[in-house]
Amino acid sequence: MKKRFKVGELCYYCCFYMYMSTFYICSMSNFSSFPISQLIYKLIAILVMIPLLILPFCHKQKLKAIIMKIIIIGIVSYSTYVNSSWFLLVTILFILSSVQVDFKRMIKLDLIIKALCLIIIGGAAFLGLIESSYTQRFGNLINNSLGFRHTNILGLFIMMFFFEIFYFYGRRLSYIQLISCYLFIYFFSGSRSVLVSMVVFCFFYSVLVIREKRKWRPRKYYSLFLICSLLSMIAVKYYHPNNIFFRLDIFLSKRIYLSSLAYNYYGFSIIGQDTKYLLTSLNNLYGFQSIYIDNAYVSTLINNGILILAGYFVLYKKSIQKAIKNDDIKMLCIMMSLLIYGLMENKIFDIGTNVFLVYLMTKTKKKGVLYE
Repeated sequence: MKKRFKVGELCYYCCFYMYMSTFYICSMSNFSSFPISQLIYKLIAILVMIPLLILPFCHKQKLKAIIMKIIIIGIVSYSTYVNSSWFLLVTILFILSSVQVDFKRMIKLDLIIKALCLIIIGGAAFLGLIESSYTQRFGNLINNSLGFRHTNILGLFIMMFFFEIFYFYGRRLSYIQLISCYLFIYFFSGSRSVLVSMVVFCFFYSVLVIREKRKWRPRKYYSLFLICSLLSMIAVKYYHPNNIFFRLDIFLSKRIYLSSLAYNYYGFSIIGQDTKYLLTSLNNLYGFQSIYIDNAYVSTLINNGILILAGYFVLYKKSIQKAIKNDDIKMLCIMMSLLIYGLMENKIFDIGTNVFLVYLMTKTKKKGVLYE
């Protein structure tokens, strides 16, 4: 007999479908160049947040948990208000509302949404309805964004698509299969961020799964979050043309330099700050066409504040501990690679690009997740 959906779970899936479909088409693709696309995104975000504000309180829970959720929503709402960025509040509401949700069922839904949006966006680019951007890699190799705003965004989309397929359907991959997947994802997108992240994924997968070193599981994997955060803060604070960060920045395409400009201009905040005119001011001051803070940790510290980054640390820490407890090595490999990815891109704390953020609160199996 098929398991029936509960009302809260069904409502959650409907909100998830509406938001993710809109996010992929209106924010990640070149449909975002149409003025109406951002209006549609904001309207859908508001529509989705209404039930998501109710769902966290629709099941039995202790008073302490209710108070904690109210405090979290309050802090995040304030940070969203001062920064004028919607993704943070939407992400936290999806996380807090996911208690009644089956995680694998949610992954399956997101795979369907991703496949449909890839067909729509790629088809629109093929028909000339939207433009594609081109990035030159390795001399004569030119990558096509296939209708996405940038080849790096396409790379992130494909990488997450692979992670979700691997988590939902994947059994053990051989070295040949793993390397083949890695080469396909990298050369299809040409993203160096994806390159590094997939190397980390391959390393952890090789050690923990293929070679079956099941005893090699230190409990403090979450320390990688702290290491990445501290390394990012040190890099932007002490960036100088004569130190190691300058030489490292050659590989990172001036990511550290641009983040250091933003840090020197605004510094880190406690609970968020208005950075609406930050990029415009820096562009005019330094003569850049565009400045992006392509580091998830620095971006969060500047835009949303130390409290928000601390909250994400708790989320990742408990999610990693849950993965270890549930013998869910697939999830552990994915989380480690995403934490490294956050050093080079700023999308790992956004539900629109990282559905694995809801893993902690959702229903998952304790046994048989990997070794089926």
